[in-house]
Amino acid sequence: MPPIPSRSDAPSRVLSGMARVLLALLTAASFLLVFHNYGLDLLPDRRIRVDPAQITPYGDGKTFAYVVPFDASEPDRWPTMRSRVRFFEDATAYRLRLRVLDEVTVTGGDRFVHEPGRIVFSTLDNTDPRTNGHAYWISTPIWYTVATGDAAMLVFLACVVGWHLLCRGAAREPRPHAPIRSWRGHFWGATALFLAGLYCNTGSLPPYAITSFPLVDPATGYTYNGDHVHFRVLFDFVNGANRSVWDHAILLRRILFPVLGWPMMRLFGFEVGGILTSLALSTAAFAASLSFLRRWIGENGAACAGWIMAVYPGAAYWAGLPYTYALIFPASLLLMLALVTLAESRDWRTLAMVSVGMGVAYLAYDLAITFLPAAFLVLCWRRRFGAAVVSTLIQIVPLALWLLALVRVFHQPLQNGNSGIYLSILSELTHPAGLEWWLSQAAHAPGYGSDIFFASNFIFIPALFLAVVALNPSTSRIRMHVAEAALLLSGLAFFAVLNLAPSDSGGWEMRGNWISRLYQPIFPALVLFISRWWQDLPPVPRAVRGFLAALLAGATLGDALIVFGPILNDPWHLSRDAFYRFYDHTDAHFVYDEHLATFGRRPLGFTRVIDSGEPRVTLEQLQNQIAAAKQSLLGIRKAIWDNRVALHNVRTALRDVGRAAAQQHLDLYSKQLALRRFRGEITAEQSMNQVKTLDSFISPEIREVIDDASLDSKESTDMILPPLPPTADEVRAAIVKDSAELTSLEHEVTKAENELTAALADQTQAINDMTRFLNASSAPSHP
Repeated sequence: MPPIPSRSDAPSRVLSGMARVLLALLTAASFLLVFHNYGLDLLPDRRIRVDPAQITPYGDGKTFAYVVPFDASEPDRWPTMRSRVRFFEDATAYRLRLRVLDEVTVTGGDRFVHEPGRIVFSTLDNTDPRTNGHAYWISTPIWYTVATGDAAMLVFLACVVGWHLLCRGAAREPRPHAPIRSWRGHFWGATALFLAGLYCNTGSLPPYAITSFPLVDPATGYTYNGDHVHFRVLFDFVNGANRSVWDHAILLRRILFPVLGWPMMRLFGFEVGGILTSLALSTAAFAASLSFLRRWIGENGAACAGWIMAVYPGAAYWAGLPYTYALIFPASLLLMLALVTLAESRDWRTLAMVSVGMGVAYLAYDLAITFLPAAFLVLCWRRRFGAAVVSTLIQIVPLALWLLALVRVFHQPLQNGNSGIYLSILSELTHPAGLEWWLSQAAHAPGYGSDIFFASNFIFIPALFLAVVALNPSTSRIRMHVAEAALLLSGLAFFAVLNLAPSDSGGWEMRGNWISRLYQPIFPALVLFISRWWQDLPPVPRAVRGFLAALLAGATLGDALIVFGPILNDPWHLSRDAFYRFYDHTDAHFVYDEHLATFGRRPLGFTRVIDSGEPRVTLEQLQNQIAAAKQSLLGIRKAIWDNRVALHNVRTALRDVGRAAAQQHLDLYSKQLALRRFRGEITAEQSMNQVKTLDSFISPEIREVIDDASLDSKESTDMILPPLPPTADEVRAAIVKDSAELTSLEHEVTKAENELTAALADQTQAINDMTRFLNASSAPSHP
């Protein structure tokens, strides 16, 4: 007979119920504020009219820029772009919120910069905003500040801990892993939806192309990313093209996709064949992962994973283009399953096969950065330390062999403008900054990390993961799998390394949230945890189950609006905002809508726009395109100037180091000659005949730099930007020409940096040789 509860238990039950209600309200409120600050705006904006009396000229007043104080919202701190401010002149919204001031001060027009404590802007017609009679407005979300976001995240995490403590020890009815009748329907339905989403991002619709300044195929009207040539050359390499075509290509280390896609590319051409390969590989990995999850966690969880991933924007973003990036989604998914296999299996043969497969996958993209440490952590957690070392070595072998082949067989440098970024960042970590700098970074890191967490996987899956983490203690109560935890920890470590480098790495800036896409590979850990939670969900009241189903459906619908956003003409601008938060590779966010209007919404197979008798491009759209292209050209020319300055500085350093190294060699040679003469090994006449000058120790590379008179010219580092061409055709031609010059300059900078490294090593060797010589010559002849 069960015990009869005493009346004294009633107050405790009431208090427990009240605690649950209060904790639930606090969890919901903090989650909504977290989503508002790091996901999407949930709360309304407020409009603030700018008082003309607060406007002051920027600097000495000789520019187009003006300053208004503003500290009521999260600003941009390059390289982290967090501002959601919109700026208006009367009813006209400014199109360009820039990262740096240069364009505002030099060009003017509808441009502004939101810096900490102020907004720097110019007027639409470059007149004085204090006297031109126009009204200026700032629109900003309420409760969108650093303090609000950080506090909301801390409260939310505290609530999660509270739920764990409150639900600890409570009984939970286990749910059997029973099969579901409609598994085939879930499987084929999710697969069909997944393939449809990928297809709707091909042709003129690939997000990676139309979010920047694309190349357009004149025959089909399909759009491709501006770096198209860097990916095309990989196919040329695999296809046996002449060395002059692919020599010094910067992406040769990522060779897997062109190898796998070569048959289709040969049959249908690089573009169409590559896209078909991308669609096939992504769909195959999707189906294989569902089959794996069905066996491992059960059909309910696998079905949940299928519908979540069916509209995952991270697959659609890349899949519509024939680029190596198309393997990020399928390779990350399969590598996650490999981590699970390593964790669950203790068979050495399985470990070896899985490790080899992971190593081959690293030839697709730089996924070893996150998955190699994760695999090591998984095996160490299982106390298989020897297996961890063996697996790591096996995983490294395929990539190491390919890099060795590039150097020894194809004579390609391993370090270039793309691959050298991470080495530059690591080298910066060896030069610690001051305590004040570290404290500043630590203060901003939680907010930046939270923003990247949401942006790197298109907002809704990260939000759903956080919601499930909060619901888990009172529902399924699953523990995070070691493979999930290892991948998330590896991603966190990657974030710390990139964002704690004390200064600019040179070349691309890898800190901040503008390139959140670097952290995309953690998405399988989020999906897997959500799916296992759904699989183990215990019996709950119908209303609660309806709420949970609505939660999943809402996240899926949000992702669907992003995936199908381009072909649906971007309702509510959701896809545009999500795409730019994933990879903010231009300030001109308006070009996304312009490209949809200009090139049409035509996936692969639809190559002709039906003429309705109306002009396809309005005059305003044409002007916007020209303005956007000019902005791109200006950015390229600024990058050219930056590289010229870098090249000048590196070559100047190379000249100085080369001279110093030659002087060290000359001094050592002279001392050796003097010692030989002192010991009677050579006569004075022989000594005079063997005397060398400084020029004898200067290499041809250093000689070329020493003879370069431009290194002493101030004009070589002056920023001189030629006037922008007036017509669209001239702008496009200038972009092509200047892009080629920029690529050439980047190669020159890399070459000069390599020569400087060699010269520094030569100087160090000469100093060491001199030290050893002096020690040896001063030592006694006998012990």
